[in-house]
Amino acid sequence: MPTPGQSPGLQGTRIRPKGMALRLVASEGGDAMRYVCLGYMDAPAWEALSLDERETFLAECRAYDELLAESGHVVAREALDCEENAATLKLSHGGAAVNPGCLTAAARPPLRGILVIEANDMNHAIQLLSRHPAIRRGAVVEVRPASPLPRADAC
Repeated sequence: MPTPGQSPGLQGTRIRPKGMALRLVASEGGDAMRYVCLGYMDAPAWEALSLDERETFLAECRAYDELLAESGHVVAREALDCEENAATLKLSHGGAAVNPGCLTAAARPPLRGILVIEANDMNHAIQLLSRHPAIRRGAVVEVRPASPLPRADAC
């Protein structure tokens, strides 16, 4: 049985976007759920782009994010600095130990940005993000239902 926000049968679903023509339906207040969208992009893929290609790509991403915002779907968005500039904190000898970098940086492509959106359900969130320009450039976007507070029975 799917959890709240999940639609049955979505695993393996491929959305085939048709350009930027996307009918965005404004979120309807109480029925909308929040989804945290984590955007990852491989460093070699980014470095392979020329400066002009990077600027074009970023402009396309900003334009699509604005389209989502204007339709009432964006709650928050942030680009992230390089992982080398991050710090990871963990408990050590009763206090916080600080280590440079990200905890799992070696196991995945770098996390480049976070987008929090409102959508009617998981399928709607996937449809909204499937047309993001980052997908066309090889980025991976993870979409997770947000929970208002941590739950003891959460995964």
